[in-house]
Amino acid sequence: MSKTQSIGPTYTYEPTDQRHPPLETEWLLTNGTGTFCMGTVAACNTRRYHGLFVAATQPPVGRIVALNSMAENVRFNDMAWDMNTHEFGAGVDFSTFQPTGWRHLVHFAKADSHVTWTYRIGPIEIDRTLRLLWKKHLAVVSYTVRRTRSRRIAMPDSVELIVRPFCAMRDFHHLRNGDHLPGVQLTPSASGCRMESAGVGVHLEADNAPFTPEANWWHNFHYRADRERGQDHRESLLAPGHFSATFDPKQKQTLNIAVGLDAIDWKAALGRDTKRTHLRKIVDAVDKQVREPSEELAALAVASDDFVVDRTVDGKASTTILAGYPWFSDWGRDTMIALPGCLIATGRFDEAKRTLMTFAAHIRRGLIPNRFDDYGGDPHYNTVDAPLWFVHAATDYLRVSGDKKTWKAGLADACAAILDGFAEGTDFDIAMDTDGLINAGNPSTQLTWMDAARDGVVFTPRYGKAVEINALWYNGLASCAELMTGKAAKRYAAMAGKAKRSFTKVFWLEKRGHLADHVIDAYTDPALRPNQTLAVSLPHSPLSKPRQKKLMQAVRHALYTPMGMRTLSPDHPSYRGRYEGTLFDRDGAYHQGTAWPWLVGPFIEGWLRAFDFSAKSRKEAKQMLQPLIDELNNHALGTIHEIYDGDEPQRAQGCIAQAWSVSEVLRAALLIESKK
Repeated sequence: MSKTQSIGPTYTYEPTDQRHPPLETEWLLTNGTGTFCMGTVAACNTRRYHGLFVAATQPPVGRIVALNSMAENVRFNDMAWDMNTHEFGAGVDFSTFQPTGWRHLVHFAKADSHVTWTYRIGPIEIDRTLRLLWKKHLAVVSYTVRRTRSRRIAMPDSVELIVRPFCAMRDFHHLRNGDHLPGVQLTPSASGCRMESAGVGVHLEADNAPFTPEANWWHNFHYRADRERGQDHRESLLAPGHFSATFDPKQKQTLNIAVGLDAIDWKAALGRDTKRTHLRKIVDAVDKQVREPSEELAALAVASDDFVVDRTVDGKASTTILAGYPWFSDWGRDTMIALPGCLIATGRFDEAKRTLMTFAAHIRRGLIPNRFDDYGGDPHYNTVDAPLWFVHAATDYLRVSGDKKTWKAGLADACAAILDGFAEGTDFDIAMDTDGLINAGNPSTQLTWMDAARDGVVFTPRYGKAVEINALWYNGLASCAELMTGKAAKRYAAMAGKAKRSFTKVFWLEKRGHLADHVIDAYTDPALRPNQTLAVSLPHSPLSKPRQKKLMQAVRHALYTPMGMRTLSPDHPSYRGRYEGTLFDRDGAYHQGTAWPWLVGPFIEGWLRAFDFSAKSRKEAKQMLQPLIDELNNHALGTIHEIYDGDEPQRAQGCIAQAWSVSEVLRAALLIESKK
C-alpha cells in the first residue's frame, strides 16, 4: 500500500520477472450498481468474468461482459510494438501468449476508482488507465503518451497508437463458442460504434480518434482459471474495428475511449467522479470509532463499499449487498452476515435500514429469501440461518443506530414473524422441539451455510439440530426479549431460558472441551468445526465463561489459520486441505477443511468476549487477524478472497472478493481497536 490523494491506499505492483506474465494478482473496480471491471495485473484475462466493462443491465444483476479487452499496437520510427497480452489455446493441453506486451509493463497501480498500467517502449511511456464511473454504467479507458530520458532509441516525431476493442456481448456466466456465433448488430459512426445483442445495446466511442469499422471474430481465447476449475475455457470475441490516434511525444496528450450502456456522455465521462466524497464519509465513520485511525482500517472500509449496491424492489429504490465478485448476486444469508460490517460499522444507517426493510418485506412463513434471482425471477427460500442472521442484524442495527422509529415501523414485527414462524414450525421441517431448540431439514435438504451439494451428493449433511442455528436462535430470543416490551418480551425471555438450559445439555462434549457440530435424533456429531464459535461470539451466549474459554482454545488450536478458520479439524478422516480439481472435487472440499476468512469475525469476537476484552486478548486477536489484513496487498489487490486452502501454502480460491470476508475482517479489526 502507498498513500496518495485517493481515499484509502493505492495498491502498486512492479513486475520483476519478464519471463512470465503476472497472472496471479487480480484487481476489481465497482461503482455501486452491480457493474464492475476485473482482470489481472498483466492485463491478460484468465477468467470468463474478466473484462474492462461488465455491465449490470438489470441493476445489480443481468450482468454481461460487454468489453472484454483491448489490443494496442504502438508504432514509431518505422517499428511496431504490442502493449497487450492474450492467451490463446487451440488444443486441450496447449496455450500460448500472443503478443507478449507484459514485457513492456513497468508499473501497475490500483486506486479507489481506477487502475493504471504503465508501459515503457524505448524513449516513450504509455499509461493505460481504466476508470469506472460512480453510479453510472460507463467506463473510460485512457491512453497518455509521454517521453522518457532513454537515448537507446531516437525520440520519434510522432507516435501512432492503434486500439482494437474485443467485445463479448454475452451473459457473464457463459462463453461465446466459436462454432455458434449469434448475430450481433453493429452500427458504426465516425467516432465509434453501437453494438446490440439479445436486446442489449452497448456504445463504444473515442473523443479524439477516428474509428475504422472492420468486424472480425477472433477465436480460441484461453481462460486458464476456468480450465483449472474443470469448465469450458475457450472463447471467440468480436473485434468491431479499431481506433487510431497520433501523439506528439514532446507534449502530454490523452486519448479517451468510453464504453457504456447509454449514448456516451463525455461531460460525465471526463468530469469529476463523486466516489471520493462518498468514500470519505465511510472512512471518517470508521476513524471515529478507534483510538488510532490507520491506513489498514481505511483500506478495509473502502473495500467494504464494493459490495453495497442499489436495487429497485417493487418500484422502490433500495440497497442490498452483493455476496461476492465476480459471480454472486445478493444472498440473504451473506447479506445479513455482511451487513453489520459493511453498513452498521461504517455508519451507513440509511442503507442498512433500507436493506433490512427490503428483506423484511419479503418474509414468508418466517423465512427471508436465501437469494434474489440473478435474472429478476421470484426470490428463493431455502435456508434456515438467513432469517436468524436477519434478527441478529436488525437488533444490532437498533443497538448501534438507536433508530427506534424503524424498529417500531417494521423491524420488530419482522423479527417476531421469524421467531414465531420457527417456534410454530415452517417450511423445510424447521420447527422448535420440545426442548426449546430448533430442528431443521431432512436428508435431502441443505439449509445451513455449509450447503455444498453436487450431482445428488450432499457433502456435509447437517439436518437436525445444528449448533450455530441454535446459538443464533437463543441469541435472537434473548435480544428480542431485551429490546421488546410487554407480552412478547416475556414470552421470548421464557423461550430463551428454556433454549439456554437445553443448549449445553444437547451440544456440550465435556471430554472434548467443545460443542458438537449437530445432533440428529440419537446421533451426536463430535466433529470440531468453526460453527460453534457463534455460541460465544454473539451478544448472548448460552455457555458459562469457563466453557467459553475451553471452546475458543480448542477452536484456535485445531481450526485457526492465517487466512481464516478451517471448516473441519485436520485430524478428522473427512478433512481435505486442498481446494482443487473439478467442480465436484471442489464442492467436496468446500466445507471439509477449506479455510474461510469470514469465520475469523466470530472467532475474534468470541476470543475477545471469552477473555473479557482484556489487553492481552486484544493483542492476541490483533496478531491472529493481521495476516488477513495483509492479504489486501496480495492475491486480489484491495480485497479478500472467499476461501483459501486449509493446508499451507494457503492458495487463494473461490471469488476474488467476498462481502463477508471483508466485512467480518473489518468488524473484527474495529472490535480490537475500538475506543470502548
